[in-house]
This record gives sequence, C-alpha cells and structure tokens, in this order.
Amino acid sequence: MEIIRTRDFRRIFQNKYVIFMGDSNMRSIYKDFILLLQKNDPINDSDRKAGGNKESICGDILLEGGIYKNLASGIEYEEKRVFMANIFLVKFIFLTR
Repeated sequence: MEIIRTRDFRRIFQNKYVIFMGDSNMRSIYKDFILLLQKNDPINDSDRKAGGNKESICGDILLEGGIYKNLASGIEYEEKRVFMANIFLVKFIFLTR
C-alpha cells in the first residue's frame, strides 16, 4: 500500500476550500487532515483526545462553541474550527443531529 506524503497532499489541496461537517469521528478525520497538510508525523495523544475543550488543535483556531460557550455535550453542543495557511483553508463544523 502506498503512503501519501505531506508534499503530495499539499499539492492536491492547494488553493482549495475544504469543509468537514459531522460528529467527533469527523473531528478526528479533520485533525488528521490538517496535520497531514503540515507534516508527516502522526498526531500526538493529547491532540487526538482533545475535543472542543481546546482553543487550538494541530494549529487550528476554535471560532465558536466548545469552551467558549461552556458546553460539554448534548444536542445543544456547538463547535466551529478553522485552519488557515498560505494556500489552505479548512473548516470543521460539529453537527449533533
């Protein structure tokens, strides 16, 4: 099986806008995605386990929800994140239903 490298990943997604919408499983995919844009190293345990309770995960920014609204879980939970770099824009929106 061939492994994708950061340089290939960057070439594919440069000047693209990518949005992830979903639950905590999709948040994990989002974190892997933005980390692969930055480096070939695997995600560390603290970032892997972090949800909306951190202002920054893997270099992104928490825009809304999570710790800013003192929400932990439930159908009221909100979280919006963005990762911006020179030629990349990646967003994550947490959906409960």
